[in-house]
Amino acid sequence: GDRAAATQITEPVRLDMYTEDEVYLSLLKLHLPHVLRNPKPRAIIYNAGTDVLEGDALGCLSVSDSGVSQRDAIVFQAARQNNIPIIMVTSGGYQRRTASVIANSLLNLWEKGIIAKNVIG
Repeated sequence: GDRAAATQITEPVRLDMYTEDEVYLSLLKLHLPHVLRNPKPRAIIYNAGTDVLEGDALGCLSVSDSGVSQRDAIVFQAARQNNIPIIMVTSGGYQRRTASVIANSLLNLWEKGIIAKNVIG
């Protein structure tokens, strides 16, 4: 369960309830480089949850749709810059708009050339 998973977290980042884009993304940018160096992973399984979205009753954060796209771009760019293969899985997110937020984020990654054009389609 969650307790067993928590023992494997090497870079805990605590977020206040209703954390918005600016703080959320700045903490990601601050901690991600360290996580990717100590030690460098052979691959990333990226759990791109959308329970961070504003209005999600379980996540209790206030990240915008755009913030999720920015988050995903930051993570994928870091993986690419460090030559680390990445697999994105989705989880969490209990709102009607969740699927469109994920789709728009993937489209953003594709349009920016962060993911290969032959990956989607």
